[in-house]
Amino acid sequence: MSSEDLAKLVEKKLEKKGVLRYGITRAELARHRTKDDAWIAVHGKVYDITKHIEELEGSAMGKTSTLLAIFRVLGTDCTEEMVAVHSETAMKQLQGFMIGVLDDDGKEEDGEGYEVGLGSGPVTAVTPTPAAGVSTGGCPWSGHAAPA
Repeated sequence: MSSEDLAKLVEKKLEKKGVLRYGITRAELARHRTKDDAWIAVHGKVYDITKHIEELEGSAMGKTSTLLAIFRVLGTDCTEEMVAVHSETAMKQLQGFMIGVLDDDGKEEDGEGYEVGLGSGPVTAVTPTPAAGVSTGGCPWSGHAAPA
């Protein structure tokens, strides 16, 4: 069974249990980008990988480069990154973290995608690009600003 087939099966099971969330917007996804509240989207499904990060931090696999790569994509649709670096087995393991389905059109009411910057400032409309979610400064998991 492929990881995408498994995702469909998990989605149906979660839906039957009444715990699957539909219509998660990109703005909502973007608000979950800290190590203590970590969501990603892959192939239109949303995953809460907070526990996975906790496990990585306490294991030999939790190398700094691995954690930094994960922190870079928190709160985003990281399908391309996931497919590029993970095996089919890893993609299947991801299904245990599914919590919902990304909004079908992936856009907010005004047709714009959203990205939330570091800290607690206002949500800022941006034009989505392949590099959306990449921080050029500051700490993505603590919210501390980059040195001036």
